[in-house]
Amino acid sequence: MATELEIFDPAQSIERVGGNKLLAIELFSMLLKELPGYLEKIRHHSQKGDTAGLKETIHSLNGSIAYCGVPALKAIARECETTINHGQPEEHNTIVEMVMDEIEHLLTFARENTLPLLFSSV
Repeated sequence: MATELEIFDPAQSIERVGGNKLLAIELFSMLLKELPGYLEKIRHHSQKGDTAGLKETIHSLNGSIAYCGVPALKAIARECETTINHGQPEEHNTIVEMVMDEIEHLLTFARENTLPLLFSSV
């Protein structure tokens, strides 16, 4: 991707849930708990060549991140879903790796920061 997107944007997260900071914190917290499972499923489906399972998991991930203010993951997950939907299997591995890398970046970022601190600037 040509532009560098933020790993996490708390203002975007709060805006997406209609200004409810507590809801934004709750949704982001839930996402962080779900991400290791997504990572495992994506890796499994990718290794097995299970395009249908991969498609379903990436679609579900896109739903989970919709309101969480994670621009970098949202962009690459959306691109991955588009790639899978348009039947370009030769591109699946690269884009799937990018999604897994971005999930890892987000998890590392969250481990290095506390939720109250992440949302304190807004």
